[in-house]
Amino acid sequence: MTGDYKAVYDSWLADPQAFWARAADDVQWYEPWTSVLNDSRPPFYRWFEGAQLNTCYNALDYHVENGRAEQPALIYDSPVTDTVRQYSYRQFRDEVAHLAGALVQTGVAKGDRVIIYMPMVPETVMAMLACARIGAVHSVVFGGFAADELATRIDDAKPKLILSASCGIEPKRIVDYKPLLDKAIESAQFKPDTCLILQRPQTQADLVAGRDCDWEEAVAAAEPAPCVPLAATDPLYILYTSGTTGIPKGVVRDNGGHLVVLKWSMSNIYGAAPGDVYWAASDVGWIVGHSYIVYAPLFHGCTTVLYEGKPVGTPDAGAFWRVISQHKVNILFTAPTAFRAIKREDADGDFIKRYELDHFRALFLAGERCDPDTLVWAQEKLNVPVIDHWWQTESGWPIAANPLGIEPLRIKPGSAAVPVPGHDVRVLLDDGSEAATGEVGTVVVKLPLPPGWLPTLWNKDEHFLQSYLSAFDGYYLTADAGFKDEDGYLSIMGRTDDIINVAGHRLSTGGMEEVLASHGDVAECAVLGVHDDLKGEIPVGLVVLKAGVTRRRDEIVGELVSMVREQIGPVAAFKAAAVVAQLPKTRSGKILRGTIKSIADNKPYRMPATIDEPAVIQQMEEAMASLGLADQEPFRALVVTEKEPKTFVRSIETRSTGDLPPGDVLIRVYYSSLNYKDALSATGSPGVTRNYPHTPGIDAAGVVARTNSDEFALGDEVVAIGNDLGMNTAGGFGEYVRVPASWVVRLPKALTAHQAMVYGTAGFTAAMCVDKLVSHGVTPEDGEILVTGATGGVGSFAVALLSKLGHTVVAATGKTETAQDYLRALGADRLISREEATDDSSRPLLKSQWAGVIDSVGDVMLASALKQTQRNAVVAICGLAAAPALKTTVLPFILRGVTMVGVDSAEIAPEERQRIWNLVADDWKLDPSAMLAREVTLEELEPEIDRILQGGQTGRVVVSLK
Repeated sequence: MTGDYKAVYDSWLADPQAFWARAADDVQWYEPWTSVLNDSRPPFYRWFEGAQLNTCYNALDYHVENGRAEQPALIYDSPVTDTVRQYSYRQFRDEVAHLAGALVQTGVAKGDRVIIYMPMVPETVMAMLACARIGAVHSVVFGGFAADELATRIDDAKPKLILSASCGIEPKRIVDYKPLLDKAIESAQFKPDTCLILQRPQTQADLVAGRDCDWEEAVAAAEPAPCVPLAATDPLYILYTSGTTGIPKGVVRDNGGHLVVLKWSMSNIYGAAPGDVYWAASDVGWIVGHSYIVYAPLFHGCTTVLYEGKPVGTPDAGAFWRVISQHKVNILFTAPTAFRAIKREDADGDFIKRYELDHFRALFLAGERCDPDTLVWAQEKLNVPVIDHWWQTESGWPIAANPLGIEPLRIKPGSAAVPVPGHDVRVLLDDGSEAATGEVGTVVVKLPLPPGWLPTLWNKDEHFLQSYLSAFDGYYLTADAGFKDEDGYLSIMGRTDDIINVAGHRLSTGGMEEVLASHGDVAECAVLGVHDDLKGEIPVGLVVLKAGVTRRRDEIVGELVSMVREQIGPVAAFKAAAVVAQLPKTRSGKILRGTIKSIADNKPYRMPATIDEPAVIQQMEEAMASLGLADQEPFRALVVTEKEPKTFVRSIETRSTGDLPPGDVLIRVYYSSLNYKDALSATGSPGVTRNYPHTPGIDAAGVVARTNSDEFALGDEVVAIGNDLGMNTAGGFGEYVRVPASWVVRLPKALTAHQAMVYGTAGFTAAMCVDKLVSHGVTPEDGEILVTGATGGVGSFAVALLSKLGHTVVAATGKTETAQDYLRALGADRLISREEATDDSSRPLLKSQWAGVIDSVGDVMLASALKQTQRNAVVAICGLAAAPALKTTVLPFILRGVTMVGVDSAEIAPEERQRIWNLVADDWKLDPSAMLAREVTLEELEPEIDRILQGGQTGRVVVSLK
């Protein structure tokens, strides 16, 4: 390899100390170093010993004093709060200085630790820089971590102060931080003196007297603090990362070497110039956020972007392009997971075309290996260099990259390109010899490590030696496997230990195993990372139960998922676990994780020669198939095909789950349902035809077999309801369906899957109507309730539910003779015919009779019902489409105090769906199975379709697919 890169790399290799001394000339020092590198106590190396500087001064004050005072230092873009705010370097310096003064007032001094447990807001960046300003050592804990994880870090760091906020904000929910913080402090052995709490408008946190202080009040009362000179070797921060034992390791970063290499990297690796807008779309709780949201861009005089949002869903897959266009971003750095999510939602790149991106120069990806397809897709759609580079929390800056600022090299998809100056990267075999070209081995870095790397672990020198330096003498163990090609390009293929990479987040499977093993019913367990198209890897658990355990397995799995979520946090994405009779092991007792992973990832494998019981492998195949991770499952479905124009034939066929359309949640269906619209769909009737089984039936109840949604775990019992009020979303009856997550809610414990399907969309909508009457104060003592369309799905359930709640129900139907016994069995007090209920004249109010009305017919029936309502009555109109057809204006009834409520199940939030289901299951406790539905099998379904179309079936049909 020839060119500028080789010349720069060779100059470092020839004289590393002279190389970094030249780079250090670009940093502002109070006192120069006495030695560039102190190597007197290897492997504990110290860079720029004897020098003094201040990180915050270099990040802010220097630029204010040298012509950048009015340039934006930070742009805060928060689609979840609809906020965009920017701070100039002068403004940000002043904010940080006052916050630093508030820290000093609480008693924080040089060397004290400060934990920052904050969301993605400007105050988080201010907090980090305020600590750096006064010499306090900050430790940022990702806001998604659970209380127990936070408590572990409190005990290790022993902070004098904790900075936190009332809440974090996700696209669909608010996460209260303060209860988590309180619980963590309660369970930690070490107690901080003070907590400073930022009250966000979305949630006001309760403050603990004598310990908690209001952020704004403390800052307002403080004097600005000056920058404190610090030794280059003084610690700047501690950042905890998962260890192979599951015990968090506190990576230490010093002030001097960190500043030198980060500033050097901005121009030499990323090709950034002072004044550029640089956006690292990460979280400040991770190393990327520390290095390339907060420190490096500000060291270099750039404008950094702080984004509180997601790549998709805030509001769409064009979120990144909107930010780049609006803020004139020149360079973006994010994780491949983000681009996989964008690609999944916008494969053709239509959103990209909507924005002006001429100023955008380069995209950098890191955090996990980027699959070549995603890299090529991004490069083709954006028409800029897409650089996949590699580094670690421990390194703090890139180990291998395509150095755009030195020399743009050829991009090889799947490769992290070449070693960055400062890094002598080798690939070693187990015996310590170097791997041949193209041969996979363990990736290591020759000592001494360059500036900016961890000098040790917080209070754990021996652990530092054991974890990183004991495997190969003279080398740092990255614990990654990879190879070099003939051009010296490095490809990282995966981890060599039990650290898995979930959407760029390094997590310990050992830590998860400790959680599972703590469950009272679990005898032994294993957690392994399996391939996931979106997140890179996801954890999957296998548990062996203790002898004599007879509880339902799905209950135990649900508890295990909840335990991991509570003790490690949602970031673990632990959703899948299977109960097995035993785990495959070698004769020496080691679990064959590699073999299990190959089964889960559908990769070829050989029966291990050392396996103790070969028959266990079949159990693993069955377990992974049950989790939807092995081969695609075949299933049976009723299929409707158009054999000739307008001639549709129904038949039961075998399909594969791989044939189903995209969707968030794959459900193994236990019960589906059939009503009139489904029957019409099965005939190919215009407007309702669907291609079975490629869209779900209106309703389905079963268990989650696979999910891309954080809301659900494998094995969850769920109900899926179509998005169109039970009209025209008919799709098919099969043993599997795939649906959007917004259609799905967990099945309440008091409700069986069979009962849920008896209710279905019609019963669910009726429950919404009844809830409207009850919540508006209608009681049984107020008088009769009229239900129109009483023999229909919504009407039947409304009659049954109202009767269950003690109301006197009058059922209006066009089938008074044939449906009389049916409606009276549901609880109707009396029946009136359609003619009796209808008044299509132009006469005004007739009489004050109905205390409430539930209408599913509309038109003249609704108009007639309105004429007979009492004052202050409540009318629930099922389906807003009926309202425009009213023949009598509603104004007179509104003036009489009548409340009219439109009820439509299509657009309600998942939380409201869950509330209605819980209301039906827990509060009203109506079991309508016997009176409202009959059960059939898939083979018995065709005759039922014909019976319904001929008007010979009253109520609903539940299709059993178990």
